[in-house]
Amino acid sequence: MFTESHKAIAQEIWQAITAAKNILLHCHPSPDGDSVGSSLSMYHALKSVGKNVTPIWGDSGPTSQFSFVPGCDQIVAKNFFEVNLSQYDLFIALDSGSIDMISKKGEVKIPDHMKLVVIDHHASNARYGAINLVVDTYPATAQVNYELFSLWNIAITREIAQCLILGIFTDTGGFKYRGVTSRTFEIMAALSQIEPEFDRMISELENNNEYARVVFMGIALHSIKMFFDNKVAVSIVTHDQLLQNNIPEEATHKQGVANTLKSIRGVEVGVQCTEIAPDVVKFSFRSREGQRFDVSALAVALGGGGHKAAAATVVKMPLAEAVPRLCEVMKQLYPDLA
Repeated sequence: MFTESHKAIAQEIWQAITAAKNILLHCHPSPDGDSVGSSLSMYHALKSVGKNVTPIWGDSGPTSQFSFVPGCDQIVAKNFFEVNLSQYDLFIALDSGSIDMISKKGEVKIPDHMKLVVIDHHASNARYGAINLVVDTYPATAQVNYELFSLWNIAITREIAQCLILGIFTDTGGFKYRGVTSRTFEIMAALSQIEPEFDRMISELENNNEYARVVFMGIALHSIKMFFDNKVAVSIVTHDQLLQNNIPEEATHKQGVANTLKSIRGVEVGVQCTEIAPDVVKFSFRSREGQRFDVSALAVALGGGGHKAAAATVVKMPLAEAVPRLCEVMKQLYPDLA
């Protein structure tokens, strides 16, 4: 449940929403289900109380993976720098732990006339907004949104429920990850009453893969290297391999490769390492035991962020340098691996 402090901040956010005329929402780069679900649930909620709201896809552009989610067709195919910010007086950044998760295409600067509200659940959140609601005990930003809508007396429609279910189900890995509590299940029980056909939505989500994404998964799982006495498994895919197999960058997003690597007996940390462009490498981290091997600290050390058990970053250096750099940082952070 929200603390009294959370409730006070929620009231500040509501006051900012009430005062706003035009509100901008976004999806973070490489949007996952929680990014899309939390943004669209906020979109539907604010539209229901008469607000003028515009959601944008952000850096990665439209993805067909979530095309079945209500309101997905209303997300504008623009990134932050393509938006006329003079038209908006409030920007709500959801599920974005740092300001560069609004966009990585340049330095994000919020104009003075536009208030920035941050709503998130990442422990590594930099609190970069004018108002910051970060509930790091919650497993998904969509769960934070549910509490907000309840406090704001916004009726949760079937459309909103579908978006919240998407965010909670995906960011908990189907209720497997740390942070899932009885409160999560209470909320899901309430949402399932509003959207009793939630199983169809989950089936659509899990059976809506693209050919290029499956090909990428095959290449990734065929290129595993073991480090630190087989305690760390790293899948390394080069940019040339992406080009040779006609795999677009977006097909490498949120693939679960690191989770699969983490499942190997004896492996403590799984890493998906993808050279998404020449001299640009993306790391996705998953930890078997986040308290012992906190991968959010690893991601932060490399310029990213996330959770103790799941985090990511992008580094701008050649692949041949990025992997040794990864090992160097891991050796410093995790003496138990050596």
